Amino acid sequence: MTKKSFLIMIGSTLTLLCVVYFIFLPSQKEAPMDLKATQEQVAAQIESDNEYTEKTIEWATEQKENLDVGFIEPHTEKVNDVSPQRDVVNYFITGILKQDVELFMSTFQTETISSDLFKVEETDKQKVAQDIINRISKNNSIKGVNFKEKKGVFGGETNEVKLEFQYKDGKSSLVTLSLESIEEAHSDHAHDDILVITTSSWDIIKQIEKE
Repeated sequence: MTKKSFLIMIGSTLTLLCVVYFIFLPSQKEAPMDLKATQEQVAAQIESDNEYTEKTIEWATEQKENLDVGFIEPHTEKVNDVSPQRDVVNYFITGILKQDVELFMSTFQTETISSDLFKVEETDKQKVAQDIINRISKNNSIKGVNFKEKKGVFGGETNEVKLEFQYKDGKSSLVTLSLESIEEAHSDHAHDDILVITTSSWDIIKQIEKE
């Protein structure tokens, strides 16, 4: 093999390795969140869900003994088309910004948030949850949030996101959230993925306060 052929072979191999590296390298898609629009979208979705629930209860009441529970379908209409990862983050951020304890807690896996609330001796768990929100928001001083959705191989979805919290004091904190999928079954046997946060709220606070 001539020196020229050897160099060509090395060059081709390196080029191929670079192509493979960039194809398989997980990437992160970053976008600043419009906090006002996010809160409005979440509020609209909650209102839509509540209206559907009321209509379903009204319909079920009218059916009485003829009611077929298996016929009732969960509400699947979405006000905005976002990924499941962004959806749970939207609710999480809205819960923090609005100081809405119930909404905030609903974004976590039940076992996770329950364990978090009982890690302190305070018997009023509403106060515990409110304290968690205050520490994450640094007493409601969040002025911006960047959303970073981690992509897997070939740009596939992953159950991990990063949030960069920007505060009024000029400081910022990067937080990693792990998510878990729970399935919502429909009558046609299709499933929609709903994600919840599995990262402990106390771990979120540690990530913020170490900055």
